[in-house]
Amino acid sequence: MKIFWTFLLGLMLLTSCNNKIQSLRINNLAQASDDIATLDLPKGYEASCREPLNYAPNLEYPLEFYKQQVRINVHYMDAEKGKYNFDRAEGELYFDQMMENAIMRLEVNEKMRLPEGNETPVLPANYTYVLRDMDTDIGRSPYAFHKDDDLFWFLSKGKNRNNSRKEVLTKYQQDEGSVLNVFIQPTHPDSVASKTYTADITGIAMGTYVKIAGVYELGLPAWQHATNLNHEIAHVLGLSHSWYRNDGCDDTPPNSNCWRSTGRPPCEGLTSNNMMDYNSSQMALTPCQIGKMHRNMHKLGSKQRKLLVPQWCESDDSQSIVIDSDRQWLGAKDLKNDVIVKSGNSLEIHCRVSMAIGRKIIVEPGATLRLFNAQLHNDCGDTWKGIDLQSTKKRRGKIEMFGNCSIDNVEE
Repeated sequence: MKIFWTFLLGLMLLTSCNNKIQSLRINNLAQASDDIATLDLPKGYEASCREPLNYAPNLEYPLEFYKQQVRINVHYMDAEKGKYNFDRAEGELYFDQMMENAIMRLEVNEKMRLPEGNETPVLPANYTYVLRDMDTDIGRSPYAFHKDDDLFWFLSKGKNRNNSRKEVLTKYQQDEGSVLNVFIQPTHPDSVASKTYTADITGIAMGTYVKIAGVYELGLPAWQHATNLNHEIAHVLGLSHSWYRNDGCDDTPPNSNCWRSTGRPPCEGLTSNNMMDYNSSQMALTPCQIGKMHRNMHKLGSKQRKLLVPQWCESDDSQSIVIDSDRQWLGAKDLKNDVIVKSGNSLEIHCRVSMAIGRKIIVEPGATLRLFNAQLHNDCGDTWKGIDLQSTKKRRGKIEMFGNCSIDNVEE
């Protein structure tokens, strides 16, 4: 009996040793050539990092597709004398209501009406707006109120048209490039008084600026300007008008750009509800349109990325991204959490992935990490902890590298 128990104890100890997990920290691709298989790219391989649909949000993976926050500030323009725009108390309340409604519309995102009978998926827009303070005459505030007889007004038609002029932007913008400056300008009072000029809800996007007109003089409730705000900001984020054939998306059908159905050609039957057409709804975005904006947000150095709150720098150790089935990451990602590739599964990374400070990628024994022209780095001026390649005596985690890959910004 004593021999039996001695044998059983020895067997248990041997099994325990065989299952003990060892980790090898990979700080760079040149560090451990024996542990990284370097292979040629598959024949006919095409890069996927520019395909918009690879950035469309997937609700199954909320840690990978979190809602982006676009920073904005607001400038109300008025004349030195007279009252052609809101004062501070009115203006702040009015824009708060406008922005609240605009955000609601982004969250709702209706189904596309066109083409008739379509099955275009309805995805969350997955971005929102946040106000950012700037220096004003009352101290730090997201709202600035300027009086300037030469630059306060806006005209989108006629010989004195100035909608695309930049002087007002150059003079009054703040935090250029890191905050989207929204300018609310009244239609020139002489034009409003003219019987031949019709003031309307209008605007224009220029670089990282938006001009909006018709807000005060039309006397409409704030929610009626929300779609115009969304439309112009979407231009800044990279979208084109969608009634044309060349907007870069196959799921935005060309149409007659009718405001609403009139029952007569070309506006009989269903009309568009897409946010980038001019219509009475402007409540729908397609997967491709959403993907285009998020692709721009994930492009290093892009004007759209610079407007975002850099949430990818906020390290989150409360939960991990668990890869428990074979996955492909075909678009760039900015991650706040550890990534764990579970045993028996693989993760393919085909683009850039930024990891927050202190985070790491764990490749469990029997799991595989494949890198295709991939860049793993930290886009916050910090470091991350690299790849933990795990193994036991019976199984090893594997890294396979295809093409030109890099691992950067890993702590020593």
